[in-house]
Amino acid sequence: MRPLEPLTSCFFELAKYLDAGTLQDYAYDLMDLVSFLEALDPPTDLLSATEAAPLRPPSARLRHTRRPRGPGERVRVGEILSYLAAALPADVSAEARLLALQCALRMNAYMHVELPAGLLRGLRIDAGETCYELERARWLNVVNGPGAYGVAAELRDATLLAQSPARPDRRRAADWALRTGRPTRTGETEPQLWLPGVYLAAHSDPFSGEGQSECDRIIRDCGLHDQGFYGALTRLTATGVVEEWRICPDSGDVHWRLAPGR
Repeated sequence: MRPLEPLTSCFFELAKYLDAGTLQDYAYDLMDLVSFLEALDPPTDLLSATEAAPLRPPSARLRHTRRPRGPGERVRVGEILSYLAAALPADVSAEARLLALQCALRMNAYMHVELPAGLLRGLRIDAGETCYELERARWLNVVNGPGAYGVAAELRDATLLAQSPARPDRRRAADWALRTGRPTRTGETEPQLWLPGVYLAAHSDPFSGEGQSECDRIIRDCGLHDQGFYGALTRLTATGVVEEWRICPDSGDVHWRLAPGR
């Protein structure tokens, strides 16, 4: 067997779940290849492999599950929300913060990001207005769009380059944020509720659903004000995201438990 053949098979397997857009992205894919080879059944000595001992056929081959690097989805999303609270002006809307969260997690190594139109529709935001907000805050520059095919932008804060270089893990966190915190009732998925829902999920125990945080931090990270904070938690409870919540009279911390299945 030629060494090229199993290597090609490995890259073909990687291509099923990685989306490299630049040479630097392919370098990260190469690091993933090392993990892929380690997970293969014998023979893994490619130079001594023969035609009688090839890689397992596709029908028998288990799909390789990529091992995430660095923190999980909840931690990544929580860190970006805290970063945005410091990087963006306090008057930036929840809609713009939701968009910024997706941009920060999906950008490539050159701080370029492309968000398709379907994703923008899923966020239920006014893409033109939110992009303008983030441009006015000097956080990004729109390169193309928003339009029928989505939006392309260049992010301006080099602090974001300190994130983990594993783009698949960051994209997984972005997808998790899209699925998380949505009220269960139809028509209640506005950003003013969705963003606090994402925050609470990111700071909750994944098994018990319980969490706690400082009241001021929730208000800051979610771009809320005092009245908006109480209203958001009350509505999240009414719409099936939060089962119960309370403010500790001694510390002022907020304690909550997410509804089952959240």
